[in-house]
Amino acid sequence: MVMDDVNISYLTGFGAKESWLLVAGGGSFYITDARYTLEAQEGLRGSGVRVVQFKDSCAEAAVKLARRNGVRVLGIDERHL
Repeated sequence: MVMDDVNISYLTGFGAKESWLLVAGGGSFYITDARYTLEAQEGLRGSGVRVVQFKDSCAEAAVKLARRNGVRVLGIDERHL
C-alpha cells in the first residue's frame, strides 16, 4: 500500500492527489474520491492501473480491494500513514 503522493506519482507517472495505491497480485488500484476520479481515469489510461472511487473511507475501500485480491499481508510505510 503506497500512501505518499510523491511515491504514487513516481510509480504511476501520474500526479497523485489525496489518494492511495494498492499494488496486489490482481493488479494495481488507484484509490481516490469523487473530486479526482475523472482526472485519474484520464491520467492513468493505458497504464494498467485501475481507478477506484471510495465513498466513505479510503482505508475501507483499500481493505475491501485487498481482500478481493487475496492479499494476506499488507505492507505500508509507517512514515506516510
